[in-house]
Amino acid sequence: WGELEVFFQLGNLILPKGLNYSAIAGLPSGPGVYLMKDEKGECIFKGKAENILRKVQNHFALTNRSRRSHMLRSTVRKIEVANG
Repeated sequence: WGELEVFFQLGNLILPKGLNYSAIAGLPSGPGVYLMKDEKGECIFKGKAENILRKVQNHFALTNRSRRSHMLRSTVRKIEVANG
């Protein structure tokens, strides 16, 4: 039930290949900087947010049809929170 339970908590998201709902749910709900990396581990997007979890959810929301979100959905393989 773990992954299914997280799915219902996060809502309708279109996740990139290799990311699961638990990975998204594990992100902090506080402020900070996050890095989205491709399959080579290279940073393809750096974001800053007051609520990292909510911002990442917005990037992958089913209703978000922006070019940036489409690009992120097709290339992101890992999300990291930057320390510092």
